[in-house]
Amino acid sequence: MAVKENNGLIYGVGKVMFNGKEIGWVSQDGLQPKGEAKQTTPVYAAQVHDGAVDELVSTPSTIAFGFKLIQLIPEMCKDLFGGTISSVDGAYEAPEGFKDLEGAFKVECVSGHTIEIPRARLSGELADSINMSGVLSYDCTVKCLKPTEAGKARYRIVPPQTEAEG
Repeated sequence: MAVKENNGLIYGVGKVMFNGKEIGWVSQDGLQPKGEAKQTTPVYAAQVHDGAVDELVSTPSTIAFGFKLIQLIPEMCKDLFGGTISSVDGAYEAPEGFKDLEGAFKVECVSGHTIEIPRARLSGELADSINMSGVLSYDCTVKCLKPTEAGKARYRIVPPQTEAEG
């Protein structure tokens, strides 16, 4: 297997996995950042007239990715969103209410990089239209949560790896 040189450019969606299972094709838009910037509150002093003397972080930033899952195979839908598969005709039968799932999220990029989120919350809802120029999809959001294990990072970006000498 050829290993890409690490030039720092992360590009191209290869495999997308949730809880160790490949989840299928995502739209050509790939993964989009969907996190929110931190919110701060300025602190002013009566003695200082030209601006704030400090800033307090009132809400920390969030890290999230969004993507559209376009390959809607019944088994994948069941694994990602709950529900059942009909024993009569193999149809995916959605649950009464979609529940967000937690698990490990991993993206293997064409550039050779891997993005790993050890504790992610996945949610999704039906999106897009069914016609001859588009396909039905699930608009998915993956939120990066604080890992339960002490000392683990919220996410990791692993550069291309060389093969182990054997």
